[in-house]
Amino acid sequence: MPLTAYPNGLSSFGIPLFGGGSGRTGQGSMFGNTWFVDATNGSDSFEGKTPDNAFATLTKVFTVIGINDTIFVNRGSYAGNFSTPLNSVAPFVSLIGMQPTDVGYGPFLSASVVTSSILDVRARGWRISGFEIDCPTTAQAFKLTTTGTSNANFLQIDNCLFTGGQGAIDWVGAPTFTRIANCTFDQMTASAMICSNSDTDVPRSCEIFNNIFHENINHINMNPRGFKFSVIRGNVFHLDGNNRDALVLLDNRGGGGCSIIDNYFDITKAQYTDDAATAFIRTSSSDMGAGNHCTDGEAADLISV
Repeated sequence: MPLTAYPNGLSSFGIPLFGGGSGRTGQGSMFGNTWFVDATNGSDSFEGKTPDNAFATLTKVFTVIGINDTIFVNRGSYAGNFSTPLNSVAPFVSLIGMQPTDVGYGPFLSASVVTSSILDVRARGWRISGFEIDCPTTAQAFKLTTTGTSNANFLQIDNCLFTGGQGAIDWVGAPTFTRIANCTFDQMTASAMICSNSDTDVPRSCEIFNNIFHENINHINMNPRGFKFSVIRGNVFHLDGNNRDALVLLDNRGGGGCSIIDNYFDITKAQYTDDAATAFIRTSSSDMGAGNHCTDGEAADLISV
């Protein structure tokens, strides 16, 4: 019997199961299983394989997934302190929040214990897309871990809203080839992005692009474990806010060899090139800046060290 082609993908009840475009369609599901989670109508006693028989919790679905699987999460509230399976169990999984727009305002993630992260990513090649994340009070919301048996390389986080709490993302170890795209980071009392531990190296070959940073005390604050050989482009870094002003827009000290290009910094060119200890932007001497813009309309291609 010949195989059937699906050039436009395949959907069930309007939910894409695989293929058919660049939207949140679960790129690996053609070769793995597709799972559904619905906090309102689901039950962990169901099979979780159709929208009408969805699981109720992420805890349950994380016990059954394997390589190349896709998880569709319906709108609703999901509280917990979750860890993905290890890389040996479930790499290359798509965790997709279902909503009609590309902005994360539907499925809502929060921490049950506010001193711990919401999600510890321990397997490579995951894609996390379409969530609103209420960051914990005294922890980073997501940990990208490459220590021990964990391996968060090749992770992509896109179209998510991180809001409130201490911070959003912590590179733990040296995750490589990670991508953070089209996300908003808002109202954090510490740093949106940090690297708290790098036993062997620092994060390498990462991409941070098309994100908005607003009303965080610090936006990207990787010092002393900055990115290496990475690209930071097309982001908006706000300085002034209604509730708080930023102290650090970008600090990449400890890294090097990065391209910092086509970003908008909410400061003047004079502030941008200030090499004082309180400078808003600090980088490694081997980083390259080009085509960045400031509030006075001048292109600012110099980077303070």
